Amino acid sequence: MAVRLMAVAAVGLGLTCGVTSLTASGGPARPIDLGFMALHSGPDRAMRQWIFGGLLENSPDLPERLEAFRASTRRLGRYEDHQHVRVVEVGGGSILVYSSARFQRGTLFFRFTVFQDLLRSRINALAWSDDPAGVFPEDVVSGL
Repeated sequence: MAVRLMAVAAVGLGLTCGVTSLTASGGPARPIDLGFMALHSGPDRAMRQWIFGGLLENSPDLPERLEAFRASTRRLGRYEDHQHVRVVEVGGGSILVYSSARFQRGTLFFRFTVFQDLLRSRINALAWSDDPAGVFPEDVVSGL
């Protein structure tokens, strides 16, 4: 699997995230990358990986979210690779990670809210869309 990483400065906020801190063992991208690796085996495995240990794990709307994710991935075909487009530290141990995933027939765009404590990183919120404006900040979309 080819994973392309691109650390991008958060323009106007003065925040940057280097590739090393983004991908280091236990870093904020680790649970995201594990989910994308699992996506090669199907959307259910990816979603299980992403929600493990986070606030979404016991969410009552999980079956609906999973079915929506299945439908999104089914429409786009085989998953190929992903990249992290922007990382923004928002305080209190929370980090927003904006990613894109390339499939056989198109791209899905993701926004992950990752909570990082001393022991591990976990995904506490997850959104995706086939329209970058659905999950990416306006300044990222306007630069596309």
